[in-house]
Amino acid sequence: MKKILLSIAVLFTLGFACVGIGAAAGGLDFVKKVNLNDVSKKDPKERMQIIKKEIENFEAIDFNIKTGSIKLLPSTDDKYYISYKGYEQDELSIKNIDKKLTVIQKETEKNTYKNSWSVTSVSKVSVKLNELKNIILDSTEENSSQIIIHSPAYLKDIKLRANVGIIDIKNIKADNLELTQDAGSIYNNKVTVYNMLKATNQAGEIVLKNTKAKDYDLKNSAGGINFYYTKVGNSLSAENSVGEINGSIYYDNINYNINSKTSLGSEHIDRAFYEKADQSGKTVDINLSNNVGSIKLKAYK
Repeated sequence: MKKILLSIAVLFTLGFACVGIGAAAGGLDFVKKVNLNDVSKKDPKERMQIIKKEIENFEAIDFNIKTGSIKLLPSTDDKYYISYKGYEQDELSIKNIDKKLTVIQKETEKNTYKNSWSVTSVSKVSVKLNELKNIILDSTEENSSQIIIHSPAYLKDIKLRANVGIIDIKNIKADNLELTQDAGSIYNNKVTVYNMLKATNQAGEIVLKNTKAKDYDLKNSAGGINFYYTKVGNSLSAENSVGEINGSIYYDNINYNINSKTSLGSEHIDRAFYEKADQSGKTVDINLSNNVGSIKLKAYK
């Protein structure tokens, strides 16, 4: 019975949080302005034209996108490209100055919404959620807005912000990595960060796989924080409001300082992290904090 009540509390809180965040981000005004039936009937090939541009070598990235998905991949031919689709002409400002690639999505009537809402107005809204997902969130669909960067395999600094969409990074090395998302998902796979990896989400998932970094700062308001086969050099901090924290960390012969706390949910920390290592002087700090949801941490060797 206790588990059932906990599950109900988590789902209720998560659902209400997602509705509130979506509405506050302009979801109601988006629904009023977009004819979903008209959009869904259009041929994606007519609405989407892929534009691909070769760009000069760069050492840093700074993106600020309102809607759409961002993919960052290493180039396979020693040339660097940016390709995008689903954006109006001149909607994206793309600059490469002093080896820093900057992409900013300009404000248009399509992507600018008011940030006011009420519970009464939310209750009156009825939309086709699957079509909204396809239009805004699902980066695998042909009718989604998307930016793909084929970059150098190593970059000094990476800053990616997407208000609504998906951030996906694979096989990249960087000195510092900062990812910010309001509604959507953040995915990292086989990423190495020599200093700080920072990922912040308001509603959605944070998923790290086969990631290595000196320090981690992971924060989410409504959704999961998941990190698998993770290597931590100095510290890892994961803070969630509603949703699970689930991770596995490479266990080395060092000392671990574990701080774990959830207000409503279960905690399962691998006993290996509490064992004293043979060598002295090296300690890795792990801080896990959750308000509503479970915390699980496994050790792998």
